[in-house]
Amino acid sequence: MERPMFSNPFDMVTFQVENGGDEEKFMVHKEHVCYYSPVLKAAFNSSLIEGQTQSYRLDDIRPDSFRLFVQWLYTQEFYTLDEISLAEEDPASETALTTMKLCQERDLNIIQLWLLADKFLIPRLQD
Repeated sequence: MERPMFSNPFDMVTFQVENGGDEEKFMVHKEHVCYYSPVLKAAFNSSLIEGQTQSYRLDDIRPDSFRLFVQWLYTQEFYTLDEISLAEEDPASETALTTMKLCQERDLNIIQLWLLADKFLIPRLQD
């Protein structure tokens, strides 16, 4: 599969990601986001505010979900928490409760990642 060539490695864009007061900034190679997303390519190469500032604000996604998106942009893969077998755990044990919470967080991040792929028109990420 063809990938971006890093023809301009110093050309970066900024994503400001906020959800519920949790805010982070991500610097990403413009070539990567424009290669994989026609929506972002149009935004960053336009006279719109995103094109003028080379930044894109997302107020509806968790930073952990966006981190998975960035990971995918560079590797075409993303890594999440593997479920731990709870078969022998008491469902009320601290380990079981912690694991279930982490799995719920992971699932929410994957759902948000899928929605982000839909927003940016990246069907490969949704597969």
